[in-house]
Amino acid sequence: MAVLACDQVLVRFGSLAAVNRVGFTLEDSEILGMIGPNGAGKTTLFDTIMGVRKPDAGRIRFLGKDITGWKPHRICRLGLAKASQIMKPFSSLTVFENVLVGAMHGGGLSLRQARIRTDELLDFVNLSEYAARPAGRVFVAARRRLELARALACGARVLLLDETMAGLNPSETETALTLLRRLRASGVSLIVVEHNMHAIMDISDRILVLNYGVKIAEDAPERVGNDPEVIRAYLGERISPSLREDDRD
Repeated sequence: MAVLACDQVLVRFGSLAAVNRVGFTLEDSEILGMIGPNGAGKTTLFDTIMGVRKPDAGRIRFLGKDITGWKPHRICRLGLAKASQIMKPFSSLTVFENVLVGAMHGGGLSLRQARIRTDELLDFVNLSEYAARPAGRVFVAARRRLELARALACGARVLLLDETMAGLNPSETETALTLLRRLRASGVSLIVVEHNMHAIMDISDRILVLNYGVKIAEDAPERVGNDPEVIRAYLGERISPSLREDDRD
């Protein structure tokens, strides 16, 4: 069953179509990868889905509801949340308090319920030991997990992840991929934008490719990695989902 659907979404900046009649669906408990060169329209599409921008044409449906043009806070409370490459926690608040805010104001929980939910989420993302530390004083990989916990605290059924593995080393990236698989197993559907090709090929059930605002491919990772148009527009070489960095010349 599709939990999210975009139908012919068009977003213009003046005469430029940053997102040009893009359509796709996200299935329940699916991980959809989204790739493309810088300026392809990925972040603009995310912002449009989240209500930050209004589409010039097209419709967006979430859990069967037409959410086109809704305000971001309404979309969030319905169960659709986004985590970005640029992390903006409340730096002076503790890790625990950051997630608590999400649970209360995004998830609509009482203080008692929010405390319980926050403890659960910090344990889920392996941040319990940092609960009392100011969010501005935790390392990058921990802040990435904090962004996930804050989004989940809002009651997210679908997460849009915009380059949330940026800045991670190979070991931290593998830990992040394991966490995303656990999220999918828990019933959360994911759309993942990522420039680490081996990570995105490894984690995705399907991959959607944008180039200059146009969808040029949408298929299984192994087919996308060998698509001549995708190679020409973005990859530069064939990429196998099973290929690891240390296997390459």
